[in-house]
Amino acid sequence: MLDREPNLIVRDLVRADWDVSNTPLASSPRFHTGWYDYASSDPQVTFTNVEESTLDGGRTGVTAISGDGGTALIRAGTLLVNAWGGTRDDLRGAGSGGVDVNPKAAAYQMAREAARIIDANSGGTTDANGNPQLASLAADGAVSRVDPNPDKTVFRYEVTGRYTYAEQRT
Repeated sequence: MLDREPNLIVRDLVRADWDVSNTPLASSPRFHTGWYDYASSDPQVTFTNVEESTLDGGRTGVTAISGDGGTALIRAGTLLVNAWGGTRDDLRGAGSGGVDVNPKAAAYQMAREAARIIDANSGGTTDANGNPQLASLAADGAVSRVDPNPDKTVFRYEVTGRYTYAEQRT
């Protein structure tokens, strides 16, 4: 059983392994689990929309019987990793050496960096004590999005993250 939500696990993993040199930005974006913060001019990576189901649970919803006679589930889920480049005004001078950054390019490269980190951990994740958390993790495709807002149009890439984990039931 997980000690926290999958989007928090993936957010912390991406934030810890982020390599800003793989993006056109001079500094790391903000990482959070909410939706885009329109009041901020910082590039952002958000982790949202967790959806889960039982893998091969059949009619019972149970994947297996554990050694102690309890039941076990293999949970499969998805979450959205949104890389928000922001607007052209937001990214004026945001690159190395103070150069302007194209928000579409920033969103794309941030999405690629998040996907790289997720895929590098495809064998699963552990908590600080070495206990298993997510059994598998993968980035599955990216979609370009433009989010028009009455006040500003924001460019983003949306990456689908897929994961599994075991949940023991008694």
